[in-house]
Order: sequence, then structure tokens, then C-alpha cells
Amino acid sequence: MNNVPYDVTKLTDEELDRRIKELEKELGIKNKVSTREKSSENKSPVFKSMYDAIVSPIDSDETILEIVDIYANKKVDGGSDIIRNGVDMYSRILDGGRRNELDQNKYSKEFYINVVNPNLDKLFINTKKKGLDYIDIYDKSFEETIKKGYLKEDVLTAYPLYPLKRFKEILKNFNTYYDFVKYVVKNNFNNAEMTEYASRRIYGDDYNKKLREKLEKKYSADYIDRADLCLLFNKVMHNSFLSAQTGSMGFHINPNHHEPFESGKLFDDNIKLYINAEEDTYKFSRLFQEECEKRNLAYYYKVACGDNEFEFARKDKMCIYSSYENVVKYMRIISKIKKEHPEIKFSKPPISTGLIAGYIGVGQDVKGETNNKVVAKAYFDAVNDIFKDMPREKIMEYMKLHPEYIEIIRKKIKEKLKESGMSDKQGIYETEKETVKKLDLSTNKRNNENNKQDIQQRNSEKSQMISEWHNIVNSYIGEDKTTGKKY
Repeated sequence: MNNVPYDVTKLTDEELDRRIKELEKELGIKNKVSTREKSSENKSPVFKSMYDAIVSPIDSDETILEIVDIYANKKVDGGSDIIRNGVDMYSRILDGGRRNELDQNKYSKEFYINVVNPNLDKLFINTKKKGLDYIDIYDKSFEETIKKGYLKEDVLTAYPLYPLKRFKEILKNFNTYYDFVKYVVKNNFNNAEMTEYASRRIYGDDYNKKLREKLEKKYSADYIDRADLCLLFNKVMHNSFLSAQTGSMGFHINPNHHEPFESGKLFDDNIKLYINAEEDTYKFSRLFQEECEKRNLAYYYKVACGDNEFEFARKDKMCIYSSYENVVKYMRIISKIKKEHPEIKFSKPPISTGLIAGYIGVGQDVKGETNNKVVAKAYFDAVNDIFKDMPREKIMEYMKLHPEYIEIIRKKIKEKLKESGMSDKQGIYETEKETVKKLDLSTNKRNNENNKQDIQQRNSEKSQMISEWHNIVNSYIGEDKTTGKKY
């Protein structure tokens, strides 16, 4: 037993496996399986290339039938019209008409707890850190920039806090966003009447004047002004995370959004990852953000607004924008969170994305066109080419009688996707295929010597294997009842 290495951290994985096998052979142990072998039995296949890991949903017969069913039986969301084009198909794929089936209150609650409040607090604190004197200086420099034509008025939507001097008293009197919210709630500034007054500024002075007169019968002028200012501040804080310029859905988060006068992305988004964990998506997104911040890793993601009736039910609940440089790092973080938080239940992303590991969607935007819209159009065009002359109510019955049409439709969809520039892996364009093939997923925790947490995990696994090694050996040790010696 003197050969048992107690300093296990100095052994490579290969050496450890070899020593265990040698001992098993020496002791004549049979039918013993190492911890590593046991754990590998239930592991998913390991892919070297990210491209190889992608599964196209249309390879599943179930997906083909789902696409045909949308075309044949579903209606345009919120109406009674049939699915008429790729845009209609896109809408049904993303939310599936599920809004009436889900409890939006759950989504809204998790959205504010995990996403809105923590990120608005970061913005509040960073704005306050600039200093009250800085506010006047920055507002003046911003005004000069506009006057000189360096910044046009129509892009000011990207800087909703400007002019910041309006909110100087709020920043002076509160240390955090949470303190500010408590003040608003305590004074009931967010009551229905004040919320209507604050939110309807777009209707013009006459409309606001009538609302004001109505409020003054119930509240003092000072109360109305304070409530109005607080609600306006809260609105523009929210707007800092909304994509007002592009009209893109969702609550957008990257470190620039935590600064009062920063805007834009930190890197090129070459590829996108999609996560759908229903209301748990918001908890997942918070954990993802925290993991990135621990690693000082740039990030940019958006989540469907849980308080928006047109967004909360979407299946592309979270979209992570990534450069090629960071996408594998993000995937490792996603995998880590899934492993450490089994309470988070993942659902499949939209059938318009490529699929990795059964729960991570993947897609690319090319020439300003989103992957989901391109794929949805291919789905519609393919099915429409085949069934445009058949009454829609008869299509699914026809599919039951002629199951061979599943393969015919699949082939037609692949043709349409190829025409759009898509490679044979759904979500990845042909022009990007070779680059995605070079994204190596095989480098795992045991080879990442530069990551302290990974090294600790590696040594923990070794210690576990050594413990099992001792158990195996001890199970074959006997005792001489005459001498008491062990053998």
C-alpha cells in the first residue's frame, strides 16, 4: 500500500487512471468501474467543434409536423387570420399563442427581482458616483455636441437620462435605486392616477392640463410635482435598457447600460445563443451576468420583458449576443449554471434556431436579418409550395395518410434554407461555417490550468477517485485471526 500517492494534485488524469488500473490488475479485481467511467456513462457526446454539436430541429419528424400544424391550423396572433407569410410564421413560432395559458404575474415578479431592479441599481449608483457637479458639466458639453452637429437630436433616444440636471435632487437624496423605490412606494407616487398623468405626456399640453386639473382636486401641487418627477426618472432609467432606436424587443443589458452617458455594444455579435427556462429565465440571466462579471468577461444579452404582455410568453426568452472569441466561454458558463442549479428547468428554444445539448439555441444574423425570421420564412415558403392548393383544414389529415410527406417537406425546407444562405447546420450561414467549425468545445475543465476554480474542481475529482481507490483496496484486505495482521 506504499504506492498510494497522497499528493494527488501532482498526478495527471492519465497517470491517475493508469495507476488505478494497475492496482486493479494486481489485486485481480474484476467488474469494478472507476468514478470517471461511471460518470461518463450518462454524459452527452463530446464534440470538438461547435459546428458539429449543432442539431437542426427539422431533422426531427415532430418538428416537421409542428411546422405543418402551424401552417394548417394556427391563426395570426390576436386575430382570426390564417398564417399568410413568413412574418406570421415567425410570430407563432416564437410565442405559440401561449399568452392566455401562462401566469404573467410570475414572469413579471421574477423579471423585476432578478433583472430590472439589480441593473437599475447599478445605473443609479454609477450615475451618482459621477458627482453632482459633474452633472452640470456633462449636460453643457452634451448640449455643445448637439449644437456642433456631432450628435443629432434623433439619436437622443439612446441617452434617455439627458438632461441629467432634472434629476439632481433625486440623486442627491438617495444612495441606491432601492432607496428611491421605497420612497416612491411609501408616498404612493405610483398610484393609478399619477401613473396615468406621468405616462401620457405624449398626448400634448391640453391633455396633460386636463389631467392636472383633475389631480389638483385631490392632491397638492407639491405632491403632484414630486410624484411626476420621480415617475419620470424611473421611466428614463428603464428606457436606458430598452432598444428604442432599433425597435428590438426586450430589456437589453451590457456594462455600457450601467453608465449614464454610454451607449452601444462592446463587441461584434457574430453569433447568438438562446435560452428558454420560462419564468426561471430571469434568475438564469442574473446568474449568467454574475458569472461574467466574476471573470471580467464582457457580455451583452436581452430578456423578454416580463411585464410586457406581448413579450413574456416568447420562447426566445433570453438572447445572448456573442463574438466568436467569447461564445465558447459563454457556453461553459451556461453549462456550469445548469449543473449547479438543478431547480432551473429548461425548455427548448424556438424551432427556428439550431440546437445544442437539447436546450441551447444558436443562430446568426446576416445583413440585418434575424436568423429566426429567415428560418420562419423558409418554413412557410416550403410548406406553402407543397400545400397552397389544398384546403388548410385537410392538410393534417392528409399528413396522417401520407407520412412520406414528412421527408418531402424536410427536403423542401432544406432547399429554402440553402437558398437563404444557410449551411447544412440550421442557424449557421454558409459564409460562417468554417469559422464556427474552428470553435473548439473539447477544451474542458481538466485542461484549463489558468482557471483557479477549474483546477480546484479537477483536484476534487482526483481526491474522489483516490478515495474510491482506497475503498477498492480495503475491500480486498483480510485479517489473520491468529496474529491480527492485515493482509
